[in-house]
Amino acid sequence: MPAPKSYCEFVWNTDPGNVHRHYHDHEYGFPINDDNDLFARLVLEINQAGLSWTTILNKKENFFKAYDNFDIARVARYTEKKFEKLMQDAGIVRNCLKIEAAIENAKRIKDNPKGIWLIQKLARQKPSAYARGVDKNCSRNIPIYGGRNSE
Repeated sequence: MPAPKSYCEFVWNTDPGNVHRHYHDHEYGFPINDDNDLFARLVLEINQAGLSWTTILNKKENFFKAYDNFDIARVARYTEKKFEKLMQDAGIVRNCLKIEAAIENAKRIKDNPKGIWLIQKLARQKPSAYARGVDKNCSRNIPIYGGRNSE
């Protein structure tokens, strides 16, 4: 069978219970106008970097549970203890850089009076640009934007 020419074509060739079916029919391409929903999409896309979207869709419910339904105000208040709890949660992607990016982005979004407009601007840009700089040791001191040398 030839490779599908679009995501829609791919989805229609999957089983009805496939995670891509629900995503395609209820989320893919639909506008998002809620701050927390946009934040959720940003975090899920950051976590997808280097993985398949299928992996993220299979873990999506776990992500919502682990990140308090992506409530920006709550995520912005996460402590080191919560960070460590997320690092131990096998239901999500346990990457320290991605977890730190989610927490730091929540803080920056919460502190910005433009709210949803900032999130929409971020969502239109490459989400991986908002993950912390590459750091094999997961240093807790690297700024969210620009990596090691941006201070």
